[in-house]
Amino acid sequence: MPLGHLWSLAVEEQFYLFWAPALAALLAVARHRDVRRWSVLLAASALGLASTAWAATLATGSGPRIRIYMGTDTRAGAFLLGGAVAILSGSATGKAAFAALRGRRAPVVTTAVAAVALAWTSWQMQFPVTRDAYVTDWVVDTVAAPLLVLGLVTWPSARGPHALTGRVVTYLGRRSYALYLWHYVWLTWLRGAGAVGVVEALAASVCCAEISWHLVEARALAYKARFAARAVPSVPDPDPDSPSNPADRDLRCGVAAR
Repeated sequence: MPLGHLWSLAVEEQFYLFWAPALAALLAVARHRDVRRWSVLLAASALGLASTAWAATLATGSGPRIRIYMGTDTRAGAFLLGGAVAILSGSATGKAAFAALRGRRAPVVTTAVAAVALAWTSWQMQFPVTRDAYVTDWVVDTVAAPLLVLGLVTWPSARGPHALTGRVVTYLGRRSYALYLWHYVWLTWLRGAGAVGVVEALAASVCCAEISWHLVEARALAYKARFAARAVPSVPDPDPDSPSNPADRDLRCGVAAR
């Protein structure tokens, strides 16, 4: 069975082995919620930039490019910068900034530029390029990927359905892991049949991903939900007459605003 594509999943799992303990240490040191958020944001950004710079340094040397292409240390930059964008989007400052962007052209321009940059570098990577071009493509890919996600999540909702919440995109997103596992296997087996083989391979990949989702992933996620429910301590309901009750405070703020 062709399993050559599993190297990328190995990189992902190796990254989690590093980042999860580092994240736990940061959260243990920082006590205040805002301090925790900004500590993780700065750490993810700094390490992401360091990983990207390290990849660029290796690319300018005489070593094989496969070392950069398949290295966990060189691939970590995209994970870390993407995580930094996610953390920023969850902060009050980030939410306010992203809310201000909705309805403006910034998300549209960001999405378009990032998509074009990724398409160009992906096409260019199919051919032999100079080391300088390789470094440039690597840096552009690492930065453009999180920017593409940022542009999509801040896309003006008034201009159409949200790009990430459509039924087809949601379906494919939930089964993306299984689709990645199966598509390479089926394409390797059937691509010799030409265009018909490619279509058959994609159909077989979707079928296998659907089976995998119901037999493995959905059950694992259900177990995760039960485990998380047991791990979270119960919090008593706030006194409805207390001025610190969030619902009451929100209601008063809404009345005052009106």
